[in-house]
Amino acid sequence: MSTLPKISIVTPSFNQGRFLEQAMRSVLEQGYPNLEYIVIDGGSTDGSVELIRAYQARLAYWVSEPDRGQAHALNKGFARATGEVLAYLNADDLYERDALAAVAGGLAERPAADLVYGAYAYADATGRVTERHTPPAFHVGALALGNTLSQPAVFMRRRVWELVGSFDETLHCVLDYDYWLRAAVAGCRFERLDQPLARMRMHPTSKTATREPDFWTETVRMLERLFAQAALPQPLLAVRSRALARARWLAAITLASAGQDQEAERHARRAVVEFELGGNLEDLDFVLQRLLYSRRGRLLAPERLERRLQALGFDRPEFAELAAVVDEEYLSRLRHRTNSMARAHALLILLRALMARPRRLLTWGMRRALLDVLRNRR
Repeated sequence: MSTLPKISIVTPSFNQGRFLEQAMRSVLEQGYPNLEYIVIDGGSTDGSVELIRAYQARLAYWVSEPDRGQAHALNKGFARATGEVLAYLNADDLYERDALAAVAGGLAERPAADLVYGAYAYADATGRVTERHTPPAFHVGALALGNTLSQPAVFMRRRVWELVGSFDETLHCVLDYDYWLRAAVAGCRFERLDQPLARMRMHPTSKTATREPDFWTETVRMLERLFAQAALPQPLLAVRSRALARARWLAAITLASAGQDQEAERHARRAVVEFELGGNLEDLDFVLQRLLYSRRGRLLAPERLERRLQALGFDRPEFAELAAVVDEEYLSRLRHRTNSMARAHALLILLRALMARPRRLLTWGMRRALLDVLRNRR
């Protein structure tokens, strides 16, 4: 035990009794001998307090009282933590077996590393793994373009907390993403571990599922603040426009899907100013994937796509070039989708697309598509 660093884990929770015990057991059953475990509950009324009491002999500290949100709970917990290594596990997430031992070993092998992160999985409400992911080697530019780290699989040395400071309590959805970017700007070194460390549970009541527009509007606000700083690393400055455009597109599209048209159009108009249509094919595909498909990965029906584009303000002149690209790409994907369908059904889908979008889809491309289908019906 004397040779192993003390690892302090904080679990913030509020009315997560359905999942909390599994999360706590995934920490306490690690078998790691130098563990400090802290639970900060926000005044739950769902039986969480009774559950925490059942494990209190194995906790370094716990409290249940109203707070100002997740970031406030984490700041309270880390202020009490005494470990050399710090991390937090949300009440609906899980650590993999031997995760803490892997972290201790990884840090010992990488004395220059300030933060380490590992592979992770998505899990369903029962904790069963649905997808496994190995994150890329760390690059601050890639991090700014989209959060490449899975929060429960990230561990930091105490010196990071002392240098970067507390979590931003004005953020409720992207407080971890903000913290990693602040750490990178402060010069902290991130190193990847090969081992799977955690499972992130995806369920209908999670913040990821219920507050998607908030995630992206907070991301926009956080990135705007980041890029307003006077001195930033060159790799960050190099992706400024791309990062802001991507975040604004996602804010716009998720707001449009939620029926918040005015805000959606405002973000879309800002996004198109930053967006370089021919400058980066990866960014173009990023936008098209999110414009043309539902959250479940299905190509939108013509009427739904038209509704989304109207909410984003695609009838405005500044969108003309992008609107033309969207039309051609949607047509291409729609035709590809109809290849395996009955030809009569394919014709019906294309006709519905025409009826839904008469001003833009009455093009030579659409007429050609209709002729192709008609010819192939024979």
